[in-house]
Amino acid sequence: MNIQIQPGDPVIIIVSGQLDTLSAVDFGKEIQKILESDSLHVVLDANHLTYVSSAGLRLLLTLQKRMSAKGGHLW
Repeated sequence: MNIQIQPGDPVIIIVSGQLDTLSAVDFGKEIQKILESDSLHVVLDANHLTYVSSAGLRLLLTLQKRMSAKGGHLW
């Protein structure tokens, strides 16, 4: 999996490849940095994501819920 983070407002996360159990660890570390920042707007570009495991799906749902909890948005 390839992860690109473009800082700014909104923060843009571009993911490609497979978001599986192994790559979910790295993806989780990256989204944790965003969640701990002051960013309230995140755009997830998953156009080139070819597979998402249940572990990856859990991280995407966590990102959405935590962004909402801090008053932000995930698109």
